[in-house]
Amino acid sequence: MFRLHAHLRRINVVDTAQCQCGTAEETPAHILQECPIYSDVRSQIWPEGADLKDKLWGTLDDLARTALFVNTTNLRV
Repeated sequence: MFRLHAHLRRINVVDTAQCQCGTAEETPAHILQECPIYSDVRSQIWPEGADLKDKLWGTLDDLARTALFVNTTNLRV
């Protein structure tokens, strides 16, 4: 699980669940699917797009792409 603000807020580590982009809570779904901060990286790794389900629980290739996304964006996991 990502150490994103939505999770950290639930356990009272941070004051807000808001993503730094300001458009939504910082959740895995937001980061992997819609956060504008990572749109360029997302389109490079998944040029045809991909479902959240595949990004989180897909094939070995799907998960390798998710790992590449996390490494490229320097997200804390």
